[in-house]
Amino acid sequence: MINGAPKYGNDDDSVDQLLARAYQTYIDELKQYHNPRYGRGPIGGNYYAGTSSISANVPFGAQTMATPDGRKAHTPLAEGASPASGTDHLGPTAVISSVGKLPTGAILGGVLLNQKLNPSTLENESDKQKLMVLLRTFFEVHKGWHIQYNIVSRDTLLEAKKHPDQYRDLVVRVAGYSAFFTALSPDTQDDIIARTEHTL
Repeated sequence: MINGAPKYGNDDDSVDQLLARAYQTYIDELKQYHNPRYGRGPIGGNYYAGTSSISANVPFGAQTMATPDGRKAHTPLAEGASPASGTDHLGPTAVISSVGKLPTGAILGGVLLNQKLNPSTLENESDKQKLMVLLRTFFEVHKGWHIQYNIVSRDTLLEAKKHPDQYRDLVVRVAGYSAFFTALSPDTQDDIIARTEHTL
């Protein structure tokens, strides 16, 4: 029942605005605090919001009980501004529309968005142009900060996990950095595999 409820990442104002309010509360709360440099020079002294978890969503999720959105206990949390894995059902355009509703201009520590595309999505020039339009929309219309892609199929990732010796050169984007897929922890591999695989 709860998994049928609207989810962030599908361009649904009813849930996107909830996250926007949570972000704004986080931003406003940080304004009350100052670091040791406060009052000592022309810059510094304030804390700034950031949503780039740099793959900490996996170990933090391992320590977190189930959440009201239907996420099970001890599973990865959503990363940065990305929707929870498997909850973004309406495609990459809906995801960037949801991210565009967040007060990202005040999140000076960065706003991370990960997306995974099936390689078949970019087989011809027309498909590549669709991706360019999506990126322009994200940055120009929605004032996006940071988006990164894995252009790899779920099947390839599963094979790489099963037969790592055959995929030693497979590089993936994790969360603000790239790494050899087979060198990642099994939990981080599973988190990347679980990301929604979009087409354009």
